Amino acid sequence: MIISEFDELHVVSDLHLGGEKTPTENFQIFKHGKRLGDFIERLAKKANNNDNRRVALVLNGDIVDFLAETDPMYLDPSGAVEKLKRIYQDPSFNPVWKALELFVSTPNRYLIIILGNHDVELALPPVKNWLSQKLTKGVETASARITFATDGSGFCCNVGKKRVLCLHGNEVDEWNVVDYFQLLQVSRALNRDQKPLDWNANAGTRLVIDIMNSIKRNYPMVDLLKPEIEAASPIVLAFDPSQITKLPDVIKLGIRASKTKKRIDEGLLGAEPPQEEEEDEAVLANAQLEKLLKETFGDLAGGSSDDIADMLLRADKNNEENIDPRQIYDDDQQLGWVDDKFDSAVKWFRKISKMPDKTELLRRALKKLVKGNEFDLDGPDNGLDGLEDKVGKGVDYLITGHSHLARVKTRKNGKHYYNSGTWIRLIQLSDKVIDNADDFNALLKILKKPDIEALDIAEIPANDNKPQKLVKENTTLAVSIIKDKMETHGQLNLIQDNGKSEPVMGTKR
Repeated sequence: MIISEFDELHVVSDLHLGGEKTPTENFQIFKHGKRLGDFIERLAKKANNNDNRRVALVLNGDIVDFLAETDPMYLDPSGAVEKLKRIYQDPSFNPVWKALELFVSTPNRYLIIILGNHDVELALPPVKNWLSQKLTKGVETASARITFATDGSGFCCNVGKKRVLCLHGNEVDEWNVVDYFQLLQVSRALNRDQKPLDWNANAGTRLVIDIMNSIKRNYPMVDLLKPEIEAASPIVLAFDPSQITKLPDVIKLGIRASKTKKRIDEGLLGAEPPQEEEEDEAVLANAQLEKLLKETFGDLAGGSSDDIADMLLRADKNNEENIDPRQIYDDDQQLGWVDDKFDSAVKWFRKISKMPDKTELLRRALKKLVKGNEFDLDGPDNGLDGLEDKVGKGVDYLITGHSHLARVKTRKNGKHYYNSGTWIRLIQLSDKVIDNADDFNALLKILKKPDIEALDIAEIPANDNKPQKLVKENTTLAVSIIKDKMETHGQLNLIQDNGKSEPVMGTKR
């Protein structure tokens, strides 16, 4: 296979450029426009007494966040260009775009744009064409140095004698997997001047648009949570218990995506699903909702948390006997209506959510975020776990993002793995602040402030009782694969305010 070759490859991901900032509201979770712009300009102007070095910059997914824009849609073929224009012109993000313009106008500088799950519109022909024209000002030589890797296969290249594969990482996340075949059909329709079919959005996208976006206006910290059922949902429910009625459908979509992904992995794309699939999804999603509630909120309803299972059995019995649950519960307990099989778990949660003091709900939900190794560079990584057996030994460096947590790990086959983390704000908590009543009450006052910038200056107690920033500062990271005179090596770098790269100790591979 003939692939591109470079002397240097630099990778950033999960910028999430999107959302508006006004004098009264701020929905931008990215805040380092000048820092990233300075870094990109340094790559463009880098001399090293050798102007012939071929330098590539990979934007490894979730670069733009269409889901954070006003009036977000699951997919917005007709409005995406206008939204991208606004993001391009926004003062918070414009330094990044201006630096990219300089980068692609420079000989031997190559830009690769990989699709994530928040910027799916970047795969659509009108959006790609507009962005390419804007970055290059129509100069063909500059356009030839831009690669849109938006078909789900990632980007593969050589740096020196080492092979590098860049993937966003959502490919192995059933909640956020993108249906690239469906996306191709949308692109075909646009090119043929036809109306695309409705977009069947994944569970993660629906969770963000249908549930999280409505809450973040009052509690902006919700926007900093990873859009996954297990991570985000308990906190969302603690802030707004009424959202429980929307979760079953979201969970069922995740189950469906997992099955679709399995069929694709087995080479069965387009195969008809079995007829019992709808029933299976309800059963599986029912079990997942039950597990989510039990693990997070335990016995808050009084008595054993096994009451959930008992209520689910009763719901099944009601279903078998054709008993309409609406005949059993009063109007205040009507649920919308969701699938009957979810009724007992939902009803159980609605019972505990009516407690006068909901502080314990949020404390337990936030407790799930404190694992002790979230920011450990060698900590667990679901992306690597999912890709380990899907990426061959010929790949020397596998690089992803998506999880928002930087990682540097050795694969089972001895080759190397990097996760480039994110450039957005990240919340860091401690057992100390969660478990101590006074500290937790102080934390709640901060989290409930309707101003995301208030989070930036807030401090909380660390486990050693020393104060630490609530928002983690060292998230501005880049993975660099460099060909030296003698060898090719990888390195995780922390980008400073002036755009300089500072190697993170112990990450050279």
